[in-house]
Amino acid sequence: MKKFLILLLILMLPTVFADTELFSGKLYDNEPTEINGIQLAVSSGSRSSLIKYGSEEFLVIVNSCENYDDYKVCLHNVEETIFSEFTISRKEIEIKFEKTLDPDQGSFKLGQATTVKLLVSNLGSIPVDFIILDDVSNLTITNIASPCKLENDYIIFDSAASGNSAASCTYRVFFNKIIDDEEREAVLNYSEGNETKQLKADVSFEVHDESLSLNLIINDKKKYELYELFIAEIELKNTFAEPVTVKTLEITTEGLKIVDFPNKFRNPGQYLFAEEIELKPGETKKYEFTYNLTGFNGKLITNMNSFSPRGLKNNLQTKTIEANSVKPDIRLEKVSDTHFKIHIANQNTKYHFKNLDVKVQTNLQNINIEKNIEEIRLASDYVLDLYLEEMKTKPDVKYPLFITVDYEIGENQLSFSRTLEIDIRERIIPVDNQGVTNQSNLTLDGLPYSSKNKITLYVVLGLIVLAIIIGISIFLLRKRKLV
Repeated sequence: MKKFLILLLILMLPTVFADTELFSGKLYDNEPTEINGIQLAVSSGSRSSLIKYGSEEFLVIVNSCENYDDYKVCLHNVEETIFSEFTISRKEIEIKFEKTLDPDQGSFKLGQATTVKLLVSNLGSIPVDFIILDDVSNLTITNIASPCKLENDYIIFDSAASGNSAASCTYRVFFNKIIDDEEREAVLNYSEGNETKQLKADVSFEVHDESLSLNLIINDKKKYELYELFIAEIELKNTFAEPVTVKTLEITTEGLKIVDFPNKFRNPGQYLFAEEIELKPGETKKYEFTYNLTGFNGKLITNMNSFSPRGLKNNLQTKTIEANSVKPDIRLEKVSDTHFKIHIANQNTKYHFKNLDVKVQTNLQNINIEKNIEEIRLASDYVLDLYLEEMKTKPDVKYPLFITVDYEIGENQLSFSRTLEIDIRERIIPVDNQGVTNQSNLTLDGLPYSSKNKITLYVVLGLIVLAIIIGISIFLLRKRKLV
């Protein structure tokens, strides 16, 4: 719907603002001057002066002003036979033309009315005769104020405006048909000297058939739980002063399952359908429906066709009902520099995740893993192992790990992505279940060994223990011999 627009165009060429002052000051009797190529002279008397401007003559008494056809002259001071102090101005035309609506809401309903006003303001000093032609074709005019009159689809305003005054007329428009954003222009013609000039003013408005309103009402809860029941209400209201018939009312859905509906409606399959619903003037009818939200983004769509004495009307409305999202929780556990565990957890207590397609990618060693998981049940998780090859030189940056999971909840196909980081910039120290460092796995400097290094360490420690035992035995034998 476009907003209401009033365009006021003042197209005066040239644009003139108030009277134009030609001369203001002291002029001596024997020193005529030229103004715009025309001689200006004065003959000063004792209490008046005769001022000549070209072929024009103006006799003015001191401390007064005189209006002539095209000029205004004011005498301020006079010294007989010496000088006169005066102002002479040429009268100009300044016309302002406006066309307005009252009320001026811009968008109207069938059966409403508005008053149009044509206003001509003469801000200059010269009286102006004008004529206005205002196009009212295909409009219903119910009242016209004098001096306007209606002739051949035009409002005609033929009048005059004296200096510093205004003239206006009004007429009433009754809207009894639909109008799509229409512009109506009025044209004013007037004369300035020997030249005909023109001003234009227009208004824009539109008219809608809102005699029958359809309101689709769902409570203002922001989000629902998946498979939650909710109530939807359809309200039909006839605001017009005539009967209205709803020829057809169709309700379709996406991600919703109908649970209960009024007897007036039929359920032929994927939608609800009603026809021939009649509403008296001012009557309201309400219908209540119960739905189950089976999708995360459910839609309720109503399509109504109605018929009134004003014609056929279509009304289409859509409401979206959103469910709270249910996503897997994904985290990365570092076991060693070459072994990681990806935990994909289902932490909700209502829905199983089924048919999960997991994709894992990282540019570290160009790893690309795809795994299908049949199901992750409530409050449980699935662990996916990620192994890296032993590297001679450790990287000095973290590597992103991209994980995408496509999964199903009921009939809903969902997808979730997360980016984690692989960090092997420093070696880890494995810990046992009590959080104590496993010393058997460390060298003296606290760094871990591979399995091969562990075997070598055990052999060395065994030899050391054996040597200590042999040394103690030899010491004891020698001590006995001495005794």
